[in-house]
Amino acid sequence: MPNPNNPKQLMRLRRAMEYSRYKLQPFRERHKEAVEQSVGVYYSDSGAKKPVHVNLMELAANIYERQLVSKPPQVNVFSRRDGVSTAAERLESVVNDQLRRYDVHKELRRAVRSALFSIGIIKVGGYEIDKNTPFVSHILLDDWVHDMTARVMEECSFQGHRYLMDLDDAKSNKEFKRNIRSKLKAGDLSNYNEGGDERISSLTSDGTMLQERYIDKVELWEVWIPKSKLLVTLGPNEGDPPLRVVEWEGPEEGPFYTLGFGDVPGNLMPLPPAALLMDLHEMANK
Repeated sequence: MPNPNNPKQLMRLRRAMEYSRYKLQPFRERHKEAVEQSVGVYYSDSGAKKPVHVNLMELAANIYERQLVSKPPQVNVFSRRDGVSTAAERLESVVNDQLRRYDVHKELRRAVRSALFSIGIIKVGGYEIDKNTPFVSHILLDDWVHDMTARVMEECSFQGHRYLMDLDDAKSNKEFKRNIRSKLKAGDLSNYNEGGDERISSLTSDGTMLQERYIDKVELWEVWIPKSKLLVTLGPNEGDPPLRVVEWEGPEEGPFYTLGFGDVPGNLMPLPPAALLMDLHEMANK
């Protein structure tokens, strides 16, 4: 069984993540190019390079989004047994209240829009590092990695994402190994991924001036290993052991769910609508 507490296996995991991040770079770049066209030239200093007179990209994205995720999700709970209808109604009310409370609709909308440009990714669970409540969270492709040697998502030997955490919270988190968390340091702000491609956040942060954070942050990775049913939290220092390794307590398929609109046989990444619209969009604007 894969064991990230073993230094050799941890190094193999990090090398596999590095390779998969490299293979995902073209998809990140195409995603950003499509978003640049959708926001046009007047959104910021880092949007489209030329005026977008006929914005077919944003028009299509809005139409798809309204059709696919126009309303907050709701559940209907019923039972075939007599005498439990009242309990079913109460459960339905509680579940729908939870869906509203954790703003599931907002995260689903973000995931659907991302899927129109590349792939939509959602993380769900019963707790996060710094929370003890259920959560649903959209993950950007910029911050995502999955096993790019697999042919379908079900074959992936790992999936994971990068996220920011307050440095003070990370250093004081008792779920993290003390000797590892004590060495954490605030990370530098960057508009670039490790492969040199620009992050999508560069649309509003061009990096030409020194960027300052009010609160120090550190970038961590949380990786799901399906075969051993483990969640692994990794710090930014490659040579360090994991900050924590815990058994996953949740659905069999793990904490991550992906959405794609066009399957490509024998390939893991989907074919997004934006890839099919780009030529028409550019021709209309010429």
